[in-house]
Amino acid sequence: MPSFEMIYDTEEDVLEVTFEVFEETFARTIALNERILLFTDTNFQSSWGLNFDGYGTLLQVNETVLDGLNALSEPNRLRILQLLAEPPVSYFLEVRDKAEGIAVIKSPNLEVLVG
Repeated sequence: MPSFEMIYDTEEDVLEVTFEVFEETFARTIALNERILLFTDTNFQSSWGLNFDGYGTLLQVNETVLDGLNALSEPNRLRILQLLAEPPVSYFLEVRDKAEGIAVIKSPNLEVLVG
């Protein structure tokens, strides 16, 4: 990952991570659930960022359901699951059950991100 930006708002418990600078007119926002957003290109080929609302809370629960994937067509769902399984997104969440959309939120090691 050449560069990234992480902003954590302690008061709101929101973590915003940007992996690539992107033009908003070419971006697509996918609500993975009511608390997690994925920013990607319109063809679902690369991940541009993540937004976690309630990041501290998400870290404390055993799992979260990515029920927003249910609204996608099967080909797009599979593309998104592939993006979630690859770095840099995989540094922040791990999909444990693709069929059910079960994931665990992670706190990445900064060395992994800058290494």
